[in-house]
Amino acid sequence: MKRKLLFILCTSVVLLINQNSSAQLVNGDMETWAVGHLGRLEPTGWYTSDSSFSAATVTQDAGYNSTYSAKFTAVFNSASGHFEGGAIETAPHQPYSGARPDFLSGYWKFNNPSGSDNFAVELYMYDASNAQIAHVTVGVAPGVSVLTWARFSKPINYTNGNAVTSFKFGAYLFDFSSNVNDYANLDALSFDFGTGLNSPEVNAPVFSLAQIISAEDLYRIKYSGNKNGFNYSIYNAEGKCLEASLIDNNIKSDECQIDLSRYPAGIYFCRVNDGIEQKTFRLFVF
Repeated sequence: MKRKLLFILCTSVVLLINQNSSAQLVNGDMETWAVGHLGRLEPTGWYTSDSSFSAATVTQDAGYNSTYSAKFTAVFNSASGHFEGGAIETAPHQPYSGARPDFLSGYWKFNNPSGSDNFAVELYMYDASNAQIAHVTVGVAPGVSVLTWARFSKPINYTNGNAVTSFKFGAYLFDFSSNVNDYANLDALSFDFGTGLNSPEVNAPVFSLAQIISAEDLYRIKYSGNKNGFNYSIYNAEGKCLEASLIDNNIKSDECQIDLSRYPAGIYFCRVNDGIEQKTFRLFVF
């Protein structure tokens, strides 16, 4: 499991339930639990990492707006010699029918006392030929804890117009610090449609990112929110803040350019915030 989670983190890395057809992702609100084959309480309809470990890594906890949520913790795996974080997944090709969703949303909490661990969710969408037509990843910003329930909402961008017939979802706690006090909670997972305004707490995304193809180390952030400006921070893979800048309301353009050419090759994160919406992008330096 550790190698798999590291691969997911390094290639990019949210959970869901179709609000108009909740049966397509069973138990997205984490309300139904049952005793599994190891005698542990588990969320029904989900594959968990518990079968790999001597203790439960996915347990029942208080929910965001309902009775329960899924809580992810880490345990020591004697076989690998290090701590492993909890994970849940759907079947590799969970059947889906109906309109294609436009957003993946939910609520999470994350306690990250070491500052080096991470929690992330990932979604793949497939067409009738089992070809991948969408891939969504989102994780908590590096180096931070989210100790109260916070909403995430991520656009689902499709590569073609084919209908969705199946999907795979996973949620993963990455324990890089061997700290048994880190944990994450996940609840109220949903597919949103159209502009996402069927949920009053969802707004159309105001930040977007584009790589400048002519220079691989340059990225452009486009902004369509309020005119009070926004700030951004750049973090390395260890969660260290490398730079921060405020884009104020005197700028003549609703975008800014980020130059990573002075940094070594690797994975970086850019967190943007305008006081209303916060988003984290994954950047690469080759």
